Amino acid sequence: MKGCSLSGENTKDSLLLIIWELKNQNFLIKDYCSMRMDERGIRFFDLLAVIKKNYGPIWNSKNRSWNFTGKSLDGELLTLACKYNKGTVIVTVFKE
Repeated sequence: MKGCSLSGENTKDSLLLIIWELKNQNFLIKDYCSMRMDERGIRFFDLLAVIKKNYGPIWNSKNRSWNFTGKSLDGELLTLACKYNKGTVIVTVFKE
């Protein structure tokens, strides 16, 4: 898989890479996501809580991202939108 692009692809390989990298805290948070986190009062540890325990990935064909929904440390339902582009990128996060 090394050097594989898989950007925004709905493939088993891209999903497995995203899951592995999220679990190993090997991901990039886009600037847009960071800005939205600040606006929404979402902390980095909330992301980790969702990564640790979520309801499984759902493919979002409109945005071409894998979405992971789970609870923040405060019990709020959050969704992380992730893509794989030479590494896992969290594109945005929002409250449900």
